[in-house]
Amino acid sequence: MNVIMKDTNAPDPDVFAIGDSATIENESLPATAQVANQQAKYLTKKLNRLIRNSTHATPFKFQNAGSLAYVGDWEAIFDRTKAARGPKGKETGRVAWLLWRSAYFTKTLSVRNKILVPVYWFLNWIFGRDLSRF
Repeated sequence: MNVIMKDTNAPDPDVFAIGDSATIENESLPATAQVANQQAKYLTKKLNRLIRNSTHATPFKFQNAGSLAYVGDWEAIFDRTKAARGPKGKETGRVAWLLWRSAYFTKTLSVRNKILVPVYWFLNWIFGRDLSRF
C-alpha cells in the first residue's frame, strides 16, 4: 500500500494509501468501507511495528466478510457466498433487512449512539424521514 513515485516508478517507503486511493498489484478489491477498514487496521499495525523497529513482512490480505445492502421498503440483500470465513449463504427480504440492521447496530461504538440509533429508527418508522432543510 505504499505510494509509487512518478519519477522512479518505485514505492515510497514513507507514504501510504488506503481505501479507494490504494491499489494492490494483481488484486482487484471493491471500493467499500470494508476494504478501507481492513487496510487501516493493517497500516496501523505496520506503523506501530516500524516505530518499535520490528519487521512487518506479511503483505495485506483482504478478508471478505460478505455484502449487505438496504434496498428500501424494509428489505435488504445479504450475501456471504464469497466470505473468507464463517457461515456462507444468501438472503433477501425482511430477514436480510434484520441482518443489515443488526450488523449496523453492532458496529455502533458509543453507548450514546447505541441508544440514539434505535430511537431514531423508531422515530423514522413512526413519522417518516425528515427531508426538509433549515
